[in-house]
Amino acid sequence: MDFDFEQIYNISKNSPVILCDKSDYITKMHYQAEYELLYFVSGNAEFILNGRKYFVKNGETYFIDLDREYFIKNADKKAHYISLIFSPSVFGSSDDTTRQLFNQIIIDSKVILSETILEKIRKTAKENFLNEIEKEFAIKNLIYEIFFYIIKTHQFAPLPQTSKIEKKHSIEDGILYIKKHFKENITLSDLLDTTNYSKSHFIRLFKLNTGMNYTDYLNRYRIKHSCRDLIFSDKNITEIATENGFNNIQYFSKIFKKYMECSPKQYQKKWKFK
Repeated sequence: MDFDFEQIYNISKNSPVILCDKSDYITKMHYQAEYELLYFVSGNAEFILNGRKYFVKNGETYFIDLDREYFIKNADKKAHYISLIFSPSVFGSSDDTTRQLFNQIIIDSKVILSETILEKIRKTAKENFLNEIEKEFAIKNLIYEIFFYIIKTHQFAPLPQTSKIEKKHSIEDGILYIKKHFKENITLSDLLDTTNYSKSHFIRLFKLNTGMNYTDYLNRYRIKHSCRDLIFSDKNITEIATENGFNNIQYFSKIFKKYMECSPKQYQKKWKFK
């Protein structure tokens, strides 16, 4: 299967939202670099999301998270959809509370929206705006209304919370190292090498700025990615544990239960998209 790793749409910091009514489908695997909401207005199609096959029909709506792959095939002649594509920046900067809260949940792949909201999506997609400013505000307002409804109706799964860094200094290099190498065997020495701090100074500053020690932060970050794999992939729990930095399945289960208050299997059973 060939993959398309290019951004098909022109999303930028200046215009982080796009809403378009389409009848032409992405027919090869597309690596999703932005968030996307697909609303299948009419017709039927075969939808391949993260390697799993779904048969969609008119009125169904799907949310595609960052770093996911999908394509659509075998669409009938009546099939068309509305695509709402947006950058994470639509929820503010990385320090914005709304964006931080959004990053702490996993939205269901298949979401159910009210007819009022669906009508607003259809209307906004066809509306002729006076200028780009008016258009962008209308689409952003639509995004907030959609996700307020999703949150209100509990169409999401929880993720473990990680504290933000409140001060700007080289402790951030340690955080970036964790995010880049979390699948590997990270040691305290590895983190010290990124900051040039002494062991005691690093431990004190890390705790001061994140509210937790480096092991706790690393485990929470690994569990966060494991949660997404439990929902979106067809890998078994041992594979998910290993690929997210846990070499021991018993330890993985113990840490998972510590943060998520349930076992990996229970979490998967409750939240996995059927």
